[in-house]
Amino acid sequence: MLGRLLAPLPHLLCAESLRVLAMATPSEDLRMCPACGFATTVAACPHDGTFTIGIEPICDEPDCARGYLFAGRFEIDRLIGSGATGQVFAAHHPGVDRPVALKTLRPHLASSGDHVARFSREAMLAARVESPHSVRVYDSGFDEATGRLFLVMELLEGQTLRQRLDARGPLSVRVAVDLLSQIMQALQACEAVGLVHRDIKPENVHIEARPDGALHVRLMDFGIAKDLGHVDLRLTADGAAVGTPAYMAPEQIRGHAVDTRTDLYACGCLLYEMLTGRLAFWAESLTPLISKHLEDEPPELPERLASGEMVPAAIRDLYRQMLAKTPDARPRSAAAVLAALESGEAAPEPSTETPRTLATPELVRPPATAAHATRDLGRAIDSAPPRPRLGRRLASLSRLASLVVLAPFAPFAPAAPPEYDFECVVPEDAARCPALAGYEAQCNADAHCEYSAADASEAWRALDVWIWVPPRSFEMGAAADYGPGEREVPRHDVDVRRGYWLMKFEATNGAYAACEAAGACPAPVRLQPGAPSDHREDADLPRNRLLPDHARAFCAWVTARGRLPSEAEWELAAGGTDGRQYPWGDEWGRYCFQAVGKECPSTSMVPVDAFPEGRSPIGAYNMSGNVWEMVEDCVHLDYRGAPTDGQPWLTDCDPKFPGSVMSRGGSSTVAGTHWGRVRARSFIGPPDLSDSYYSGVRCAVSGP
Repeated sequence: MLGRLLAPLPHLLCAESLRVLAMATPSEDLRMCPACGFATTVAACPHDGTFTIGIEPICDEPDCARGYLFAGRFEIDRLIGSGATGQVFAAHHPGVDRPVALKTLRPHLASSGDHVARFSREAMLAARVESPHSVRVYDSGFDEATGRLFLVMELLEGQTLRQRLDARGPLSVRVAVDLLSQIMQALQACEAVGLVHRDIKPENVHIEARPDGALHVRLMDFGIAKDLGHVDLRLTADGAAVGTPAYMAPEQIRGHAVDTRTDLYACGCLLYEMLTGRLAFWAESLTPLISKHLEDEPPELPERLASGEMVPAAIRDLYRQMLAKTPDARPRSAAAVLAALESGEAAPEPSTETPRTLATPELVRPPATAAHATRDLGRAIDSAPPRPRLGRRLASLSRLASLVVLAPFAPFAPAAPPEYDFECVVPEDAARCPALAGYEAQCNADAHCEYSAADASEAWRALDVWIWVPPRSFEMGAAADYGPGEREVPRHDVDVRRGYWLMKFEATNGAYAACEAAGACPAPVRLQPGAPSDHREDADLPRNRLLPDHARAFCAWVTARGRLPSEAEWELAAGGTDGRQYPWGDEWGRYCFQAVGKECPSTSMVPVDAFPEGRSPIGAYNMSGNVWEMVEDCVHLDYRGAPTDGQPWLTDCDPKFPGSVMSRGGSSTVAGTHWGRVRARSFIGPPDLSDSYYSGVRCAVSGP
């Protein structure tokens, strides 16, 4: 219910507002205080007495938005994306019989002159850029019923470059050069009308696969683009840094004049990320990241990629020029870079001719609300003392960092440390895998580091295999709940900042028996009269009838520092970052799942290494079906208040389920398409021991 009413309200709501929304029904007159943004159903705000205004909910959930007639003429089909400042919906314009994308601004931001001006300016500037590699804007307006500004844009099919990199990893040299060439063509069109984009990053590059297999690029989001022929000091002026920190040029960080060469710097960062899967500049927090852009030399593009493909020297030279610290040392235009890419030669020597720039006015501090966009910064500004080698030049970086204003829909989520985030493809790559004591690394078929026991003298050790899961950011949960209550809502961003190892297979009967024999594990729960009869003790079947303490004892015994995974770690390993429904993809029944009944040979538990076709993106087996897999998180019947750092949720536990933990993945006794989904949640443990009949474990170990 909460998700159906939340969208028109401020991104951050107080606890009392959340309670109001949680108790509201769709038929109630939902209202909002225009002064403080408080959500209520009464005529006067209980906090400040201001008369509240009625708001007609456009939700963050595709199902409740479907069919809504927005602005009296656009029929909403589904939600495409959502952020702190607004949402993007796919819609249909009956008047011209054309699918469109509606980009909307949340109503509470209508009182923010900066947000409104930025939003309106995007329509004006994007409409000026005429290129097959930019998104067309058809119209703009204001919908009185919902209090929303909106843009009517071309509806694109496909995915963003960020989604492609997250799903498939680094690109080949040929594909990366092709995409960069098309971005250069878009920037040429920007140059022609005097625009600097200022926020080029994978999230703003859209890729569509054409019928002939070619990839077509569109440059999106001109919300912070700068018009070099017009100065408006009411909006973010020079002297205030604007952009996404991981891709910002030094002059952009300092708030100096920008031009096309500023965008070329971001494209150099983009080229490195496309080829390696890593950020060119990375740090745990904002201040050291800024210092790297200002002071550190960019990392070298490797001669040989992780895939074994060679990177031509001309491309490496071009990359170095694009990431030069000063604009004068970079290629002079997008056309120069495009010519170099098409000829296979490095970009020509930088020109002494100064491109069009905007003179730098006096430093202007942006509004505090924009300056503290913590979702985009990802982490609070680092207050640690600067490294001595930078001397006094870093003394003002914390002050400078406070001036950074980030674009809407531009979250900053640092990638994994480079040494632990790579594709493990060829045997030589295994030497780069982080070491796990007692195990030997190799590359698996899913390009991840996989570890087998060095001592496999005991039979159960043949299935004692682990997989390295590098740090990742992903969307956890669902926009709409598909099960009892609201267990899967709200959908929220999680940043798993520390890598970990996860067992490739569920713990087996053979492994648990060895733990019992060693005196480290208690006996499983006994079957009660009338219990299911399919609990065989074959050594390669998953151990079931476990309670949380059984699972913890086994994990601590099987390897040093073994533990239960958190819910976030489990979901990331099961579904990756592309939002898939099941570990193998979005199609139910594509692979045999043990709970399907008539689609499978049996509904009994199967060996833990069965059904390799249904493995998860990291290569883990049977994360859907077989046995429920316990995680460390205590019981919470929804995600409201859940941590976003990937750690287990151990506070505010539901008092009705003491000693119980959440469980994931379904079991062989649960039929249908629901419980086998990546996001489905249940729980295991006392007081009902029968819950444990189909509960097992898949252990984790924290990475370095």
